[in-house]
Amino acid sequence: MHHGNALSSTKLFKEELVNRHKDNPDCYFLDLGDGMDLIVGQAGDKRWKASMVDPKYIGQDNPIDKMIDGYAALIYPIKDRLIAMLDGNHSLSILERYGTNPTQRVAHRLWATPDSFDEVDRRLLGYSGFLVTRFEYKGGRNSRVRSLTWNLTHGISNGTGKTLGGYITSMGTDASHYIADIHCFGHNHRLAGIDRIKIGVDTPGRKIISKKEVVLNTGTFLKSFADSTDVSYAERARYIPGELGYMELNVRMQKQGMEIYHAKRTFL
Repeated sequence: MHHGNALSSTKLFKEELVNRHKDNPDCYFLDLGDGMDLIVGQAGDKRWKASMVDPKYIGQDNPIDKMIDGYAALIYPIKDRLIAMLDGNHSLSILERYGTNPTQRVAHRLWATPDSFDEVDRRLLGYSGFLVTRFEYKGGRNSRVRSLTWNLTHGISNGTGKTLGGYITSMGTDASHYIADIHCFGHNHRLAGIDRIKIGVDTPGRKIISKKEVVLNTGTFLKSFADSTDVSYAERARYIPGELGYMELNVRMQKQGMEIYHAKRTFL
């Protein structure tokens, strides 16, 4: 999302993600980090440029506080179905410099109560973490419960790449070290989904079995290039232009089993 960056499409994020799904009780959300840009002049970040700051945060003595407030307000309508939130490298850089974590501060605005931080602790997973979701099919004698294990990470520090297949290889290699059904990556602003089937044999050794594994790169709402002569960090580094959008994973329990497929929501 990178809320607070001049090239971040807050309007698109609000209309196409928040407003599109906020009233769907069967839709849940994962936040893989970097919801806020947090690159401000006070931080001494080499990526900072005045032209890359959202105009509403220019002239503010406390732009980090304002970005935290702005992002928390933006995702507030989906807070009850936002089941996990990760730290991103932008948030951790602020933590390292100033001893405060913007991700945790957003979480406190969303879920803390005067008596308890339990919901905050339950939904924050750090930079990476695991999540288990359970689905129930109610069909009389055929009722069953199935679970999916998620391997979530903000991303791989060297996994951006400048080749079409480089980031796919990086994700696939990283995912091979973790036992999960769904592997989700952010950070590199790519938008992609990969299915792969792994086969083996059942315990008696008589039947070939298969298991589906999904690897997702979850996208961005940050444009790579400005319409003016202002130069973004991504343009200067010559990164592959990012697709604006996000990934949807659809899960449906049926009598014969669990159906899983992903859809890429891309906006031009």
